[in-house]
Amino acid sequence: MIYRFGKYPRWYNTADCEQSWLEFRYGARGINIPESKYDLLDRFIVSVLDRVQLILNKTVNSFNELRGQKIRVHVENHDIWSADVTIAHMVLPLLEKLRDEKQGYPLIDPKDIEGLPRELKPTKKEVDQYKKYGTPDDKAEGRWNWVLNEMIFAMQCIVNDSWEDEFFEMDATSIRMMDKEGYDETQKRIDRGLRFFGLWFRALWD
Repeated sequence: MIYRFGKYPRWYNTADCEQSWLEFRYGARGINIPESKYDLLDRFIVSVLDRVQLILNKTVNSFNELRGQKIRVHVENHDIWSADVTIAHMVLPLLEKLRDEKQGYPLIDPKDIEGLPRELKPTKKEVDQYKKYGTPDDKAEGRWNWVLNEMIFAMQCIVNDSWEDEFFEMDATSIRMMDKEGYDETQKRIDRGLRFFGLWFRALWD
């Protein structure tokens, strides 16, 4: 399989220039200064920048949006022999990078997180605070990290099935299971990670 994803088209805007101008004139408070406080020079600069933005939107930005992201995917016949493994090879590094470099996280209902450790569960007071004010508790990001790690574990096991070796003993004539309980528990964890992947597929963003 060959897959190649280009960068998202760049969107040019003048917002940074406008902000830099206001900070230059008013310092840190320029970040929040209302338009009603602009003087004649400010209004002129902002007006020019707005016109530049309009031109950018009708030219470069429109072209980039029309061009879109370059995506190339080519699937060979052998890629579908074990399509689950092929997909896992693609997904695993994406999940690992998302976990390590994410800049945000979705708010997910703890009730949907099967097997969630007790230390990551919110208290009743924290649940009530979220329902009333929409404020997440301080364990919300930790819960998402745990969910991501469960997805990653599942993909790792699919990519490399050597994890099964510790549960079996092989001799010259036969294979004997040594730890059925441990094997079944690992299988359940893999299945759980895959369910998480499907359940929160649309939440896999940075």
